[in-house]
Amino acid sequence: VKYGANTDRKEFGRTMIEHATRFGHTDVVEYLKKIKWIKRRRAWATVFASIKHVDSDEKIFVVMQCRDLAWVIASYL
Repeated sequence: VKYGANTDRKEFGRTMIEHATRFGHTDVVEYLKKIKWIKRRRAWATVFASIKHVDSDEKIFVVMQCRDLAWVIASYL
């Protein structure tokens, strides 16, 4: 994770969090959830900053293509 591992990538049909949960590594599960939350917060900050500088409906549409952030963006438009 420190060097950029994709925590959402699936190995043998499961994500890192799912593997850790399956084998009872609760400390790893909590760590991965925290990392995921931090990444999502950074993404929101980037989107919020870009909304301030949006000058066309086309750019708004491109920003809203991100499914995880669509509800957040919509609430600010």
